Amino acid sequence: MSSYEKLASFIIEKVGGEDNIENISHCMTRLRIKLYDDAKADRNALDANKDIISSQIAEGKLQVIIGTQVGDVYEEIIRQT
Repeated sequence: MSSYEKLASFIIEKVGGEDNIENISHCMTRLRIKLYDDAKADRNALDANKDIISSQIAEGKLQVIIGTQVGDVYEEIIRQT
């Protein structure tokens, strides 16, 4: 399992699972995840992961700041969901 597969799986789990993801997109450094229920997201666990810079809620979406490899993580999340 690649590091992108592991990180994607971790993010899916910590945002409340596949069924809690309404929409997902990304920019140059961030995943932008629209959740059905924001309360299901474990932001403390996301922020504690060494491969995630931080997370925040902005524009009604959970933003998971990963860095320039975000496109690879995004593609893996799409594959897994």
